[in-house]
Amino acid sequence: MANLSKTQHTDLSYKNFTGILPSQVSCFRNLVIVDLSRNQFTGTIHPSFGSMTNLTLLDLSTNQLNGSIPKELSNMQKLETLNLGDNKLDGPIPSSFGLLRNLKLLNLSMNNINGPIPLEIAYLNLQKIDVNHNNLVGLIHPEFGMVSRLFYLDFSSNQLSGNVSFKKPCNFQHLDLSINLMTGTISGLSACSYLEYLDISSNDFVGETLKVSDFPNLVFSNLSQNHLTGIVHGHSLRKKLTLYLSIFIPVIVGICFFVLGYVCYYRPKAFTKKILIEAKDHELAYSMVVTEKCDVYSFGVVALEIIVGKHPGELLSSLNLSTGQETSLEDVLVPQLPHPSDKKIQLDISRVYQVAWACILKDPKSRPTMRIVSQELSR
Repeated sequence: MANLSKTQHTDLSYKNFTGILPSQVSCFRNLVIVDLSRNQFTGTIHPSFGSMTNLTLLDLSTNQLNGSIPKELSNMQKLETLNLGDNKLDGPIPSSFGLLRNLKLLNLSMNNINGPIPLEIAYLNLQKIDVNHNNLVGLIHPEFGMVSRLFYLDFSSNQLSGNVSFKKPCNFQHLDLSINLMTGTISGLSACSYLEYLDISSNDFVGETLKVSDFPNLVFSNLSQNHLTGIVHGHSLRKKLTLYLSIFIPVIVGICFFVLGYVCYYRPKAFTKKILIEAKDHELAYSMVVTEKCDVYSFGVVALEIIVGKHPGELLSSLNLSTGQETSLEDVLVPQLPHPSDKKIQLDISRVYQVAWACILKDPKSRPTMRIVSQELSR
């Protein structure tokens, strides 16, 4: 690779690479895009990465990188996208990131990053900030709510305090401040009329509950576990259903294409005689209270029907298993299909099966959330 000195675009994502993150990548001074995401790279991010001054995109997300974020990354003045999410990074967010004047997307989520959020970041041209699930502390500067360019902000699951003020023009579409230590009233949020997703739950906010009518585009909101007065009304089932479908359908379609692709590859004629999916009544009683765990159940039913060729209720009567953890592919795969010899395909089908089975557990509390499902299927 050292001979590829003129390379401008390097995409090695989803390749199951292991070992130490190679610092030699920084030798390619002409690189514009570097995507090494969704591998199993370990080690630290070498400061020499900052020497790639022509870079516009750096994506090292979903690996096993540790150590702190090198301040030298701020030397990449042309950088527009920096994604270091879903690693094991620690230490603070470098205040020198304030020098990244062209940065539009910053994702540091799901790490062990600590310390405050540098105020310098609020003055960038950012459109999206995601730092959820870290160990960030300190006051959130009100300036973050006044950045007109921001349309996506996720500070959830940290230990941040203080408050955020909003004013026109406010272009937020996604705002998540949940599970923090924030207090006081939320000032000026009604100016953010473009909001589609709003979650400020599990804080210590006070004041009047926001009127849903102020947010005509709002699909999901969660204001619970605060000290707000009044009750939120006005969300129609159609709006909630739109959100659920936007989350679940891509995952379901992805599984359908995966399984159908496997079928067409190994036995193209297997489906010419009979279609796998049959319309059957759900086991879920209509008298039950409908929650998101009902959607999880429905997802599991569809996924299992695709894999096994019959309703999961028939599986329960034929298999003496409560979780499906010890079931082999021979027990569950459509009988017309040959057993796959490729180990990776075996593991992929098994993982989808295990996840889908967990979704139809009898106790709704034992079922995973769709976020967990998505994470498991993305591994």
